[in-house]
Amino acid sequence: MSKISYEKLGDGIALYKPVKSRFWWCRVRVDNHPAIKEIRKSLKTEDKNRAIYEAQKIALETEIKIKENIDLMTSKPKAWKIAEKAKIRLERAKPAKPTYPGYIRILEKEIIPFLKELDKNITEINRYTVEDFFDKYEKNSKTQVNMSKTCFKRVFEEGLREQWIEEKNIPKMPKVEIKETEEKRNHFNEEELATLHKRIDEYIGNSRKSVSKENRFLLKCMMLFLEASGARTGEECKIKWDDLEVIKKDGIKAVMCKISKGKTKGKGGRKIILDGQAIEAIELVFNYQLKGIEKIEKVVKTPFFEYYDYSNDRIDFFDFIDEAKKKLSGFHIFERKDRKEIDFSKTFELYIKWLREEELIGNKNHTLYSFRHTFITSKLMEKEEKRRWTAEQVAKHCGNSLQMIWDYYLHLQAEDTIFNFDYYIELRNKTEKITGA
Repeated sequence: MSKISYEKLGDGIALYKPVKSRFWWCRVRVDNHPAIKEIRKSLKTEDKNRAIYEAQKIALETEIKIKENIDLMTSKPKAWKIAEKAKIRLERAKPAKPTYPGYIRILEKEIIPFLKELDKNITEINRYTVEDFFDKYEKNSKTQVNMSKTCFKRVFEEGLREQWIEEKNIPKMPKVEIKETEEKRNHFNEEELATLHKRIDEYIGNSRKSVSKENRFLLKCMMLFLEASGARTGEECKIKWDDLEVIKKDGIKAVMCKISKGKTKGKGGRKIILDGQAIEAIELVFNYQLKGIEKIEKVVKTPFFEYYDYSNDRIDFFDFIDEAKKKLSGFHIFERKDRKEIDFSKTFELYIKWLREEELIGNKNHTLYSFRHTFITSKLMEKEEKRRWTAEQVAKHCGNSLQMIWDYYLHLQAEDTIFNFDYYIELRNKTEKITGA
């Protein structure tokens, strides 16, 4: 191509006007790229000063794209790079939400490696790409599927924020079927529960770092609370000191806890009464917040899943709650003193791994959700009829639909449980006749 008015600007940048063109063009030398040595581009202007500015801008953008591994030919970044930016944004978010550690782990362990292997630009990622992801990383629950979909949405939102894609081009998330043969999370039997609670102090004592020690101590408190309350892990992490309330009725005192969000359609959340073990777990956390781990006394052993009635002669038992609401108002209960959120799922996973290495527990599929599963199973399986809960009571307390309780827990294997099938099948039939379901 013949050129006129060729002018070097320095640093590998030059201006020129091709024959029969009224616009200025630029030539930008490209360093550290395996295939592209230079970029030639029309600057769409006849003004020389404007052309100089545009040429320098292109040179700077080219340098940034090379550092960020952005394809120079398409001018669009690799999808995995955008996913990394989304992960960093979650890591730096303040205040961090309880779900963020889970999102970060999915991005880091699954989505980023998957997108790296594809090596596609962000504009090339569509719903079929997401379907391929779910084919490769099978999910065993709707929660896992929804968390992964949310992570992909955050990747696209990051691309939108950086103006690499348009909102109309963000693909819809595909429908992902959960196989009926999915692996179920086991509930704990009494021996396994005893092992978890008995060995946790030893596990805490083995901590090499103070942060690890605090995380493990709070895991201990969380296990006690989950076992006694039946709350979801995500719900528990959101509970604040302000959500606790001491209530009185007919000379009896109890502690009520507001659960801000469940999976039912009601917008107001739900309120549950805490039993002695759940209250003791909260008191342990309160003492930790005020005194630190070293000065905390051991928790008092309480009967398995037994609710207590507190009369006026036990009034001192609840004094710490009012004090906690004053001193720790606005803070979440299950967080470190430095107000950092903890990835309890990962902490529990490491604890289970340690127990298995010590040959203290078997290889069942146990997660923190197993405490909730244990709570529900125990309430429905209670031998004593007066203490046995109905499916309706369990659904209301745990924030589930009645249908879910029926569908999931009526499929328990008889040889593994003492579940009263006849009682609940009869109850279900009666309810369906009444409601017409």
